[in-house]
Amino acid sequence: MCISLGILAQSTRWFEIFQALKSIASCLFYKASLNNNVCESEKKLKLQSSFYYYVICTTILVLFIAFMSGRGLENLKSEWSIQGSFSAYENEVLIGWFRSLPQKNEYPTSWIISGPMSLLGNLRLTLPASSPYPSTQIASTNDESGFAFTNHPHYENTILRYRTILAYGIYSRKPVHDVWHIYRHTLKTDFVIVETHTCPPRGGCSKPELFDLLDPHLIGRPALCESLMTTQILQAGQTPSILKPYFTVVYVEPYTGRFVLYVNKLT
Repeated sequence: MCISLGILAQSTRWFEIFQALKSIASCLFYKASLNNNVCESEKKLKLQSSFYYYVICTTILVLFIAFMSGRGLENLKSEWSIQGSFSAYENEVLIGWFRSLPQKNEYPTSWIISGPMSLLGNLRLTLPASSPYPSTQIASTNDESGFAFTNHPHYENTILRYRTILAYGIYSRKPVHDVWHIYRHTLKTDFVIVETHTCPPRGGCSKPELFDLLDPHLIGRPALCESLMTTQILQAGQTPSILKPYFTVVYVEPYTGRFVLYVNKLT
């Protein structure tokens, strides 16, 4: 199996190896070129030599593959011997919290979530959609809440890249009213997931620093996500004054610094 996969994955390389072996055998059997006018005995000798030529080429190739398969089998046994488990307890708790939400009785009927792409990938595969449609999401039952997401985590295009920038607005240095307006009226978001570990400066790679490339005139202002990084907010789950009355903290994971903000419907 391992050899077959290798041949399928690197078919050109295997063809080149075979051609190289043919060239080596050709040098062994044909050191001198034959004239066009050869006698019958020479033709028979040529056919006989060709037969041995292909036999030797095939034998060398088979031996070469057999030599390689020994190491491949050792690697397979090593991989098969690995046993372990995967656990993402914080994500499981967050998924359970979303599933516990009551059904939404207004249009749109789905609870709409914005947040980091990596996390939305997990949520999108585990939280049900409000109605069945061609999607990787499971369909919700009559007594379950349905969910939708502002930025698609599994593929991208120009529109989705722009929506992702909007969905990450909580990491920007924009005025809180402007960010709230984006979530409330542009994206129609109900919940914003914030992971504060991506908020502190990291040599130009944190989300606020990336927003500085888009909004250079706002450099020097505090990012909105920084208001969630105090010990009091993490332990008590209080809403920072800078986010009021536009957002409300409804879920906190103290160990990971993950928050869920509800986008208040002021207008």
